[in-house]
Amino acid sequence: MGRIKNGFLSIPLKRAFICLVFFMALLVAGLSGCVIAASTAVRNHLLDTVTVPLSSFVQQENRSSGGANADVHIVFADDGQITQNENGVLVLNTIEHRLQNLTPRNKLIYYGAGTAMVAVPCLLFAAGTLLCAWVFYAIKLKKPLSLLMESAERISQNEPDFVMDYDSPDEMGHLCKVMDKMRASLRKNNQEMWEMMEERRKLNASIAHDLRTPLTVMKGYTEYLSINVPLGRISQTKLTGTIQNLVQATERMEAYVEQVRDIQALDARGNFPPSRS
Repeated sequence: MGRIKNGFLSIPLKRAFICLVFFMALLVAGLSGCVIAASTAVRNHLLDTVTVPLSSFVQQENRSSGGANADVHIVFADDGQITQNENGVLVLNTIEHRLQNLTPRNKLIYYGAGTAMVAVPCLLFAAGTLLCAWVFYAIKLKKPLSLLMESAERISQNEPDFVMDYDSPDEMGHLCKVMDKMRASLRKNNQEMWEMMEERRKLNASIAHDLRTPLTVMKGYTEYLSINVPLGRISQTKLTGTIQNLVQATERMEAYVEQVRDIQALDARGNFPPSRS
């Protein structure tokens, strides 16, 4: 049974459905044929238990026609309706006349068998259709659909850290593999985005540290000049050197600001430099 199930799982959906419908049709046809054959045998057996002698039939027709002295003419076709039994008595073999002589219980069985010949195949067809649909869903669709729904739910919750374990060569297996590739790609993109954000955080911290140095220099020189220039404690040469240092610190700050602009431009275009970690 396991080998049959594995073989059924390995074939495409269309071929699997056709094979299942064909097998179910053969099963329903076989069972229906058995029911029809059994019902026919029961009906024939009931009819075989009844014999209608020709003499009693003639007497019955005489009574129904007006009395024993009535002149009754009965014509039978030469098609086997009248035969001679083992006792040499002529009997009628027509279904109509033998059916009239069945007991009420046997008549009920006869008509029940006739109903079964029609009703049971119809019920078998309906049951076979439902069973075919259930088997196809249970074997070919239930597990992959469950995995796909669970995967879609976890991906929608931003949880791509899982693996879809469904190895089948049919269309559902291919769909699950595509879904797993999409999950892996999403996980990779999330990882790259996280690394990019981490790299940006480190870069922002580095830029903030680098900007703090020229700002500290500029603040120190401005405080130095604001205290000593009014008191005349600084020479012209020292003043020129201090101003030159302020200019250099300003140029360093402008360079850092320009780097920040370049990084923001790259980030806006999606070309942020990858992580070096």
